[in-house]
Amino acid sequence: MANQKKRIVLMSHDASMQGGAQGCLFDLAKGLKTMYPHYEIYLISPKDRELVEELKPYIDGYAIIKQPWWMVISPKKPLIKPIFRYFRILKYAFKTLRYLKAIKPDIVMTNTIASPVTALASKWGNYAHFWFIHEVPPHVGIYSYLYAEKRILRWLDRLSKSVFVVSDYTFNYYKPYISGINKLQKIHVAVGTELVGRKPSQHSCYTLLQIGHFDDNKGQEDAVKAAKLLVSEFNLDFHLFLVGATEEDYTDYISDLIRKNGLESYVSMMKYTTNISTYYEQADVLLVCSRSETLSKVDIEAQKMGLPVIATDIEANKEQIQDNYNGILYKRGNVNDLASAINKLSDPILRRKMGENALNFMSDKYTVKEYVSEFIVATGL
Repeated sequence: MANQKKRIVLMSHDASMQGGAQGCLFDLAKGLKTMYPHYEIYLISPKDRELVEELKPYIDGYAIIKQPWWMVISPKKPLIKPIFRYFRILKYAFKTLRYLKAIKPDIVMTNTIASPVTALASKWGNYAHFWFIHEVPPHVGIYSYLYAEKRILRWLDRLSKSVFVVSDYTFNYYKPYISGINKLQKIHVAVGTELVGRKPSQHSCYTLLQIGHFDDNKGQEDAVKAAKLLVSEFNLDFHLFLVGATEEDYTDYISDLIRKNGLESYVSMMKYTTNISTYYEQADVLLVCSRSETLSKVDIEAQKMGLPVIATDIEANKEQIQDNYNGILYKRGNVNDLASAINKLSDPILRRKMGENALNFMSDKYTVKEYVSEFIVATGL
């Protein structure tokens, strides 16, 4: 089956490269085209931005079609009329259907739970549709569904041949809502394969790194508050890089917090970059301060670089970190606990040992070959 010519349509809800879901989609398209160059791969994106540009070497075509969400930023929910959004979803589902009819794909994949547009179009056109879920919105705290969650998850089940998830945590969350034996499947995505074996650069200062979109869920505020404690209570010489700064209000809030606490010489905010390996090479420890994750890609990337990870004790992080072996788990939201963990890993001998454990634990996991092979089997290509 895999040797036959196939047409695959991949839909992204976001046109940027800043996000775990987009990274997973990029790695899948690249891996499929590398391993099966006779496959034709097409992209549906809401805008013509970085994702399209990065994927152009690996796709055979793309369409720019809006994909209205049935997920909204929580405080804005009362301002959006569900009926109006419903008709927008239908409008763009019809446009998506026209594109699918032109391509005649063997399979279609929606790469998020945020929008049902491509799933609806696939249903109307009788195309095999697969849903790849990277999120559990109610646990993030930033987003909420525009409609009742149980109703949305029933549609998730009805509009998909199979549903893919990235971790045991997400599998267990969605399992009660997905009917049929083996319809819900966990797929090991490719993460950080280019980082294995790379060596950190030499640097004199104890260097901390946090990577991710600036928002309340990612917890940059906790990292900055912990930095304040490291200065005032532990008298620690360190530098913290916060990578992923945007032009949104939360970024301004973090900038003000750094300034008000006199941390300008200890904390630097950096814009997102696709060349993230340069920051891993400068770092000694990665911080993952998220309140919710389904799979922390940066956690895996750091370990493949031989870096120990300090992360919140949420379920998804427990799948990747064995406490005090390849990193340290701390109580989510507890800034004192976070500062103590950072101080503990300022010991270079302990840090080196945990880093070695991290590399051994993660070096042969989450490979492109494993990712693509599991996808081929799961979709029946």
